[in-house]
Amino acid sequence: NIEPLPFISIAPLTFHSSPITSTTWDLVRVATASDETLHKLSDIIETGFPDSCADLPQQLKMFYQLRDNLSTVDGIILYNDRVLIPPSLRANVLTTLHAAHQGTSTMITRAETSIFWPGISKDILDVRTKCAHCNRNAPF
Repeated sequence: NIEPLPFISIAPLTFHSSPITSTTWDLVRVATASDETLHKLSDIIETGFPDSCADLPQQLKMFYQLRDNLSTVDGIILYNDRVLIPPSLRANVLTTLHAAHQGTSTMITRAETSIFWPGISKDILDVRTKCAHCNRNAPF
């Protein structure tokens, strides 16, 4: 049973000539399995984190402080109840979050209900800051 993630529209659409496509559970699972870092993280979540952060590979150290809230379901990593989005899908997810040109706070609030990756708030802020449409129409 492949369900779209709750924040993503099922129907692909085009916004300012940028296609927005669905991010499905299956797509996240495949991208997670294809990402070397997330594959290693998934294995460590399943087998247990080491007692010391120093015992982790460098690329996984950022997850050590989150370890008690990480789990896997059907090959997908969850942080609490939020789906960890693989790096290969983040640009599309950011495009989808920003499609309505809402403010940073609204986008972060939407993201906090269902998705996660380290640095997501900064990435959302960067998208909003670089958006000419938002900068032109933002209140002063």
